[in-house]
Amino acid sequence: MVVPCTIGRMLNVTVNNFKEMLESEKPVLLFFHSAWCTGCGPQREVLCTLEKEYEDVVFGMVDADREVEINTLLRVFHLPALFLFVKGKVLDYRSGFQSDGNVREMLEKRFLNK
Repeated sequence: MVVPCTIGRMLNVTVNNFKEMLESEKPVLLFFHSAWCTGCGPQREVLCTLEKEYEDVVFGMVDADREVEINTLLRVFHLPALFLFVKGKVLDYRSGFQSDGNVREMLEKRFLNK
């Protein structure tokens, strides 16, 4: 089970609010996780730290076991997985644990499509 950030604004994303998330005026970073995923806990800690710094980005998490429709749509095969959306389009995708530096590199791409 994924433990929530102590202080955080990471949103739970489901099939019911997925489209709304993508329509955000802000860039959206989606984190796909699962209870059985050994790299997901450390990945979540990295994201919990970064979400405090990147206030112009919406951080969301998708339970890969429950949200099969979203997994299928985005072709998520490996966890953890990160998708950066800007204006509803995938700007970057990474699978496997991503270090603080790798996630920062991803997030800096949000300026490319402003």
